[in-house]
Amino acid sequence: MIYKIGFHGMVEIVSNLKNALLRLENYETELLIIGIHILGIHDEKEQNLAIIESIIKKYPDLKIIIISKSATTKEQGIYRKIGFKGCIIYGISQPDLGQVLMNVRNGE
Repeated sequence: MIYKIGFHGMVEIVSNLKNALLRLENYETELLIIGIHILGIHDEKEQNLAIIESIIKKYPDLKIIIISKSATTKEQGIYRKIGFKGCIIYGISQPDLGQVLMNVRNGE
């Protein structure tokens, strides 16, 4: 997550939904990167997407990026329709990751 405390930006790794929601409620959050790690478990993936959809509805200006090992082009299209701003595949190079984050921050 990237969020602000006063005039200072914070980058923090949050490992569970409860802590993420707490920060969303208490800080002006600019960017949320969510790892989708579940492979082949359709029900859990759908459940996680439903939770994330509720976050998008509550915080419509929040920029959310998915990071995944296996997001297919079709899945990436579904994520974008839900409201995700981008998708990163694990193993992305650091310069490419930096460019993706800058593109999303700039509204692309």
